[in-house]
Amino acid sequence: MIEESSNAATADLWNLAGGADAVSAANKLLGLGHTAAVSNSGWSQVATTATDQIRLLQDLTSAHSPLDAANRKYELSLMTPGANPQNWSWSAWSQSAWSELDGARLSYAMTVAAPQGGGLWVANSIGIVRLGGRDVLIAVVCAGSPTMIAAVQTGQVAVAVASDIVEDAR
Repeated sequence: MIEESSNAATADLWNLAGGADAVSAANKLLGLGHTAAVSNSGWSQVATTATDQIRLLQDLTSAHSPLDAANRKYELSLMTPGANPQNWSWSAWSQSAWSELDGARLSYAMTVAAPQGGGLWVANSIGIVRLGGRDVLIAVVCAGSPTMIAAVQTGQVAVAVASDIVEDAR
């Protein structure tokens, strides 16, 4: 799993992949019709929706994905919790919330984007909880937060609600 944030490494990966044009082409291939990379703005200027993030999770968990099995397996391995997930991410908090569910297996990823137009923060987090042989797909996009902490706290509330819903459904 990716355990430590690195803006420099993310920028290098973004550039290696081909930047906004290449990411936009991949988004189109994956059917992410409401996810847009702003040209020449870097990786932190990608707008998305929770619906597109669920679509991405479906591509990671389905044999009918445009991604082959090896790529799906690799990406999911990057989302599987390691020994020391970053404590500032609400995904790390959600790991403890989901681990209280018997037999749950959690995979997740989180992005906190730098302030965008108007100085507002965006936090995006996706997760997969494996319960009873079924994948429960979760996506939260918190936009318009005045601070990074506010964006993360909004995500924490969303995870708490989602975990309650999953627990009630069991």
